[in-house]
Amino acid sequence: MPAGYVGWRGLRGEMAVDLVDLGFMLAGFLGGLAASFFILSDLFNRRFQQISLDYDLVDRIKGELDRSGEELRSRLIEMEALSVAQQRRLEELNRENAELRERLSRLNEEVARLSDERRRLQELIERLREEDEREELEIQELREMHLEHVRRIERLEAEREELMKRIERLAEEKLSS
Repeated sequence: MPAGYVGWRGLRGEMAVDLVDLGFMLAGFLGGLAASFFILSDLFNRRFQQISLDYDLVDRIKGELDRSGEELRSRLIEMEALSVAQQRRLEELNRENAELRERLSRLNEEVARLSDERRRLQELIERLREEDEREELEIQELREMHLEHVRRIERLEAEREELMKRIERLAEEKLSS
């Protein structure tokens, strides 16, 4: 047997010492166990506090997310309402645009018609102006012809008077001869 080994069958005094040693060992073991339990308890408490803090943080984050979600939902509802209003406004603007295009088309047709009418009237004015110029030329020619005729008539009248005077002279000469 090794030295210092005490078996259960040894002497009582030795056994008592062994029991004291065993008590110390047991006390040391129990103290270590208690210290380990205390350390583990402290670790568990810290971990529990950390988990509790983490849970509080998660709960706050969840609350923030819920508030953000509510804000986002209300903003989404506002945006949908705004989108519906914008869609209605867009449809209204499209209708107005279509009406304006139709009106513009009618106005363009009217402008084209009026332009054709203006062109036709300008052509008519040009023709009338040309006719007026021709008539003016004709009138001028007629005036010139009239003046010529008047001069001719005056000349012929002068010749007639001269002839009448001559006839009278000849008649007087005849009578006097």
